[in-house]
Amino acid sequence: MATLTNLTLADDVSVPSGVTLVVSDGNTLTVNTGKTLDLTGGSLALMNNATFTVNGTVNAKSTTSETSYGIVIVPGETTAAATINGSGIIHLTTPGILLAVSAGQKLTLSGTVILDGLTTDTNYPGTSIPYPTGIGGDPINNTYSLIFVGGELNMQGGTITGNYNSDTSQRDGGGVEINKAESGNGVARFTMSGDAKVSGNKAAQGGGGVNVCQGGTFIMNGGTVSGNSAAYAGGVRVEPGNSGAVTTFTMIGGTVYGSGEIAPNANRATGWGASLGKRNGGTAQYGNLAPIALDESSGRGTSTTLTGHN
Repeated sequence: MATLTNLTLADDVSVPSGVTLVVSDGNTLTVNTGKTLDLTGGSLALMNNATFTVNGTVNAKSTTSETSYGIVIVPGETTAAATINGSGIIHLTTPGILLAVSAGQKLTLSGTVILDGLTTDTNYPGTSIPYPTGIGGDPINNTYSLIFVGGELNMQGGTITGNYNSDTSQRDGGGVEINKAESGNGVARFTMSGDAKVSGNKAAQGGGGVNVCQGGTFIMNGGTVSGNSAAYAGGVRVEPGNSGAVTTFTMIGGTVYGSGEIAPNANRATGWGASLGKRNGGTAQYGNLAPIALDESSGRGTSTTLTGHN
């Protein structure tokens, strides 16, 4: 384990196998433009109030194990908060979860940094999005969402793109999954604003862009969810949870609401661009949210809420 204070990488760096770079509390690691940080052998840990500025390229790996939440992670105490920003790109090079925000933790994404996942086949039905393959050109299916949110993710900028969640048994969400069940009694919340984008992702099941489930919350103050694909709910799926958990999607302002927009014609699905699971007693809908449809195929019988503002 190597602990870093404020450090700028002015040259290409490859982290050896078994070595973890730890950006310590309140410090910054910067990858300069045109330079590469290779984490396919080692790993990176962001501690409380640490900042990871990516202006160049980062190659990261993960595993298909749900207990290995990626290589760029926010570990440690349950109050950890960190920031990823910059104008570069972070590639996921192996199947798994690139980034997980665990219960009680907070992560802010800003700037124009791109989080790039793994996909397969370049001719996904219903869309002309050119899905890339893995490094070396081999077609790869990712088994999970690119980002898993059991804590709080505040996306003020950047792009979540190019991921194919091929799991058909447990996980939905091509780009982001928000799941409160993983956080116990904590908060699982994803907030989009500014120029944030979730695009070019797909899921074998629901929620090509974003899947909100098990009492999670998605608040869209800005940004764009577009160009995603799924068997149903190509853009956003709001899925009912268990044990009375209320799953919530709130949109505020913009083309559909606020500066945020869901582009239903650019999110491909056999169903709708967005869907809600069935709720006992009906679903609360406020404001003009016509592009978002209610999927009543689920029979779990717990609450989902869709809210907007006039």
